[in-house]
Amino acid sequence: MDNEETTAAFIRSAEPVSAQQAIELARKYIRDKEVEPFREIIKHIPQDNLSALLAVAFKRIEAAQEHTHNYYSGLVHGRIARDKNMEQSLYAKRESAFVKFKFFADILIDAGAQIGWRNHKGENFMHRCARWNAHDVIKWAVVEKKFTGIDDLVTGDSHRGYTALHIACGEKSIDSALELVRLGADFKILTPGGKEPGELLKGDHLQDEFYDACHKMIIAENADQKLPEPVPQSL
Repeated sequence: MDNEETTAAFIRSAEPVSAQQAIELARKYIRDKEVEPFREIIKHIPQDNLSALLAVAFKRIEAAQEHTHNYYSGLVHGRIARDKNMEQSLYAKRESAFVKFKFFADILIDAGAQIGWRNHKGENFMHRCARWNAHDVIKWAVVEKKFTGIDDLVTGDSHRGYTALHIACGEKSIDSALELVRLGADFKILTPGGKEPGELLKGDHLQDEFYDACHKMIIAENADQKLPEPVPQSL
């Protein structure tokens, strides 16, 4: 019996569905972009597992981001020549990945999936977005889905208590860092080790851009805060 027949049997059967079988099928339907079977099979999946499936849907974005990163890294290091057709193709694939992700993510959230759900490392979905510089997904989560946990700390020891903004700065994911600041992330929040997000950009030209965005936000909100001055870059 193939996966389509298995799903049909699950739907017709009065017997309890194995959650693990349902999860495996849901993963397949995300990969294959099969919407209706996906809607049916997630009815047999516990809520925590629904939340974990957001990460499966996000893998399309991870793959597109990785291809884009490899291309631009090759440009920077002189391994490849600039190819405008390649850049347009990478952009189109990334946009397509975002549309497909949102489609399945909306279904999952409507079914009870939680963006704030944490994996075994104590990392929520926003931390993952920051790592992969998925600034459009961050905006979608906060603006469209009203997620309020952008200042949550990762609890896993390996992440040293970082917020999504710390991770974005640490990974040099400047687009995500700036989007998080625009959305109100606390750029003064400290890790348990006493690190502000901007400190993780020390010695990088992106630090000026980051602090400039923070200053503009302060001015816009008339906040009475003072940011540290950017560290001068060595010549």
